[in-house]
Amino acid sequence: MADYLAASTNTTATQEPKTSSIYVTKGTMTWLVHQYYQSGTWKALRETTQKPRKNILKKFLNQYGKIPYSSLTQAQARKIRDKQADTPDAANNLMKALSAVFEFAKEYGHRDDNPIRGIGKLKSKRKGGHVAWSVNQVRQFEEHHPIGTKPRLALALLLYTGQRRSDIVKLGRQHERDGWLYFRQQKTDAEMSIPIFRELREVFR
Repeated sequence: MADYLAASTNTTATQEPKTSSIYVTKGTMTWLVHQYYQSGTWKALRETTQKPRKNILKKFLNQYGKIPYSSLTQAQARKIRDKQADTPDAANNLMKALSAVFEFAKEYGHRDDNPIRGIGKLKSKRKGGHVAWSVNQVRQFEEHHPIGTKPRLALALLLYTGQRRSDIVKLGRQHERDGWLYFRQQKTDAEMSIPIFRELREVFR
């Protein structure tokens, strides 16, 4: 696919030095992604979004980095997605990352369109999402991990605050004031205030 896309255009590549002393061919997907990384759009993303997205794009560039971004069509992008059909979640995440890159390209005048828009998601192989624990399973976990252990604290925070993992890992005594937990959610940037229930207080020492 990479060879086909490169051969299907008549563009003349030019060389531009990067600050890392690595030369990137202007007009290629690698060049476009590097431009994306320097944009305010990228810098506005949270680190928890940047890190996995960068890993996804790095794998993509290892295979398709030399192709001209101007020639990529929706049909070709769909074929790239389908090559990862055995791992549909990974394929969908790749399309999401590429869509952000091409949306940047459209906004900054590198392309007139976003070829990823309109490409549907592959059906996930996961069925039913995460399995919810029963009351007995929670009690079994508590018996195995007594108060004072990190696993028990993590469980209590999850049970009695209902927050995302990205927030749970940062919660601590520094967020407590007058019997409440005050913090800002990482994903939504929403300010939260949650009472420390008796069951959590027993663990949250």
